[in-house]
Amino acid sequence: MKTYHFSTLVDIYGDVIYTEAFGRGENTQPAYDDDKFVYDAIYDELNNAIALIDNAVDANAVTGDLMLDGDMDAWKRYANTLKLKMLLRQSNTSEDLTAKYNEVYNNGIGFITSTVAVNPGYIDEAGKQSPFYARYGFGPADGPATQDHLALRGSEVYVDFLKNTNDPRLSRLFVEAASGGGYFGVPQNTYATAYNSDVTSEIGPGLLVSASQDAQIMTVSEALFLQAEAAFRFNLGGNAGTLYRAAISESIDELGGTDTFNYEASSTNPLVNWNAAVTAGREIEAIITQKWVAQTFVNGFDTWMDRVRTDFPSFVPLPPGAFLPTYPTNLLYPTSEFANNSANVPAQSGSATTDGHTFSDAIINN
Repeated sequence: MKTYHFSTLVDIYGDVIYTEAFGRGENTQPAYDDDKFVYDAIYDELNNAIALIDNAVDANAVTGDLMLDGDMDAWKRYANTLKLKMLLRQSNTSEDLTAKYNEVYNNGIGFITSTVAVNPGYIDEAGKQSPFYARYGFGPADGPATQDHLALRGSEVYVDFLKNTNDPRLSRLFVEAASGGGYFGVPQNTYATAYNSDVTSEIGPGLLVSASQDAQIMTVSEALFLQAEAAFRFNLGGNAGTLYRAAISESIDELGGTDTFNYEASSTNPLVNWNAAVTAGREIEAIITQKWVAQTFVNGFDTWMDRVRTDFPSFVPLPPGAFLPTYPTNLLYPTSEFANNSANVPAQSGSATTDGHTFSDAIINN
């Protein structure tokens, strides 16, 4: 989990504190490490973790594991899937990652086959509900909707894409508007309270399952989309189209939906149908767009990172009147760092750094 959190930090900021992290009072002004160094170090830590499992006397004797129930093979598959994810984050850089890709695919571990999630025993009581449900769902014992539930809506771009492609996930992600029916989102950069009312669609039953639902860390559909991208970009791990179709099917299933009309095959849209994507030369765009559909309300952070890395889906506009003229590629370091560790904080421009290593340095390179 340490590597998972550090991979998120380096994705967000670029250079981060790694080697000198956790010094607490012994080192109040830790140095920053280059993002490439951190990526490499995380990759090595994941391999070390796998080796520790392999060399343990009885690895499966673990108790109290709230994430994978002590299944060490599942932990290894999760670590291997994280390695693939991190390599793809760097796919547009000049780094030669061939050896690492080959290691990920030839180590015999494979990738996750069930969703990685946490559930310490969520129940329908105050302070004990699943975090997502507690924030975006309803109070205990069928209590009133939370304020975030009443406010949260999909963007008009997202909802309309689902509608226009006859996506079976639409009715799982949203409910029809209370006034007049139909599915409606909120226009970009519109904050009028009217759009928080019954004329737009609340989030649906595929997301708000129950107060005891798992807190998801990584879904199988995400892992399959990662594999589809690797298969297409680097001819690794099977047929990209087969993996792409499996990822869409898994996403529909994860949301509790059914694909009665074979969504992918029945479409002519190259951002849905794989054969049409191949004909149009839009394979990566199709993979990332469908991953955007699958992940937006499950893991919005990764949809941002994919947009930064690939510029897809390219039809999602900047909000009218946006402060930044281009899509943001990283977060700025917090002001507390400039106040307390100013000698070490790297320079930032508000977009990407220029050290030649991060995925954000090579965005829109597809």
